[in-house]
Amino acid sequence: MKAWSYCKYCAIFVLIVYALSSSMAMATSEGRAKDVRHVYRRTAAVLRVAQRFASASHINYGLGLAIIHHRYSEKLYHQGRMDDAIYHSLRARSIAANVIRQNKSEILQEALHDQMESRYAQRSPSEKELDRRVRGEKPLSDEAAETERFSSDLQ
Repeated sequence: MKAWSYCKYCAIFVLIVYALSSSMAMATSEGRAKDVRHVYRRTAAVLRVAQRFASASHINYGLGLAIIHHRYSEKLYHQGRMDDAIYHSLRARSIAANVIRQNKSEILQEALHDQMESRYAQRSPSEKELDRRVRGEKPLSDEAAETERFSSDLQ
C-alpha cells in the first residue's frame, strides 16, 4: 500500500514538473520570437540607410550579402530557429554598418547592439561561419542590392 502511495506522489510530481517546463519553454520561445522581431526591425532600419548611401555614392561593397543575411534571418524565424535568425540579422546589420562607414558617414545608434543583442552576439557563430551558411541562398550583387526591396518587419 505504501509503495502505491509513493508511486502516485511521484507520478503527480513528474506531471507537475512536465507542465511547468513546457509552459516555461513556450514562454521562452515567445520571448525569443519577440527578440527576433526587435533585432530584425533595427537591422532593417540600418539596411535602408546603407542602401541610401550606396545608391548615392555607389560605394556598396557587401550590401548584397547584408540583404541575403537579412532575408535568411526571416526564413529562419519562420522555421522556428530563433537564435539563428538573430545571429544572421546581427550579421546583416554589421555588414550594413560597414557600408555606411565606407561612405564616410557616422554609424547610427541603431547599428550598435543594445543589451539584449549583445548577449546574443556573444554566443553567435563567427562571421565566416554565418557567411558560409548563406552560400546556398539566392545571390544578390551589391549593385542590385542598392534598389532591392526587403521586409522591415516579421509577420
